[in-house]
Amino acid sequence: TALPEGLNSPQSLESELNIEEKRFAFQLDNRFIITQIKSGILIIDQQRAHQRILYEQYFKSLQNKRPLSQQLVFPHEIHLSPSDIEIFKEIIDDIETVGFDINIPTNNCLMIHGVPFETKTNEIDVIIDNILDAYKNQNDTWKSDHQKFIAKSLAISNAIKNGKTMASEEMNQLIDSLFICELPFISIYNKPTAILLAINKLIKQFK
Repeated sequence: TALPEGLNSPQSLESELNIEEKRFAFQLDNRFIITQIKSGILIIDQQRAHQRILYEQYFKSLQNKRPLSQQLVFPHEIHLSPSDIEIFKEIIDDIETVGFDINIPTNNCLMIHGVPFETKTNEIDVIIDNILDAYKNQNDTWKSDHQKFIAKSLAISNAIKNGKTMASEEMNQLIDSLFICELPFISIYNKPTAILLAINKLIKQFK
């Protein structure tokens, strides 16, 4: 069942989650998180939900110019052609605003000292390549809003993937974070992040 329109307001969401210690959360098939809200049972797609959470956090950090960064234990090198380095210099301010800490020691190397929160080391090259390619090609997504493109690229790379086992604390944290999003139930691909099994409909099924 699609989620009721009224659930999109922060007040109604807070009310729905105000179940205190009665709330439960468990995984189904390492893909869905099942939890209780006042109006029924909520089934959350963990990957889509985490993408939405990260996207809004990264986008806000870009808009507010307040990077959410984590320092790497060891610097990470990315080798580019001298021409790509020159192109990269044109967008380095935006890249650093989202949380990257980068210097350019030579004309064919980026040295990454810090990355946006939740970024995994093995995703750094892919993220930088995607952003650089979009800027070079000036594709439609970049032209329409490059900040949204950067936030989306980071969210896709860094979100929890389907198949990942989550602890109860992780699931509850994801639920709480999703419910404070501006668009909690719409994924970054305009698909649902959750569906609701309404209590009143469940009751009717048992009559």
